[in-house]
Amino acid sequence: MNNIRVTFLDKIDNEMTGSKEALDLFINLDKDDLIYSNTGYFQSGISDESSIILHFSILNKESISFRYDENIPNTREGKSWYTSNGKQNLKMIDAGDENYVPENSFLPLHLSLALITAFFNDPREKPDMVSWSDVNDFDD
Repeated sequence: MNNIRVTFLDKIDNEMTGSKEALDLFINLDKDDLIYSNTGYFQSGISDESSIILHFSILNKESISFRYDENIPNTREGKSWYTSNGKQNLKMIDAGDENYVPENSFLPLHLSLALITAFFNDPREKPDMVSWSDVNDFDD
């Protein structure tokens, strides 16, 4: 069993959560839930100094962007990737609160749920049911 901490919008702050509970947060998402926050993350600790983090930004229930971070031992030395919906578009957009993500990184709910499930099953393995783009391919 993987110990994964979840921060979800303004509702959950760094709490241990199971995969079913995490999926239910997305399945039951309402537009009013996005009024104060539209971001969060899943974090799996590897050691005291390193983590694997799956960040997300939500435009709406059918448009969710993810970034997979291997923070080993920190973000400067780790690697990061954004999800890609297959479109060749490197444009960055404001997903809310000046949180810039690639326009082509937004996934529909069914793929988002599969991605979250795979992360909970094995956070050390970047889920392969979606395409990924290295963060260095995008302009800040």
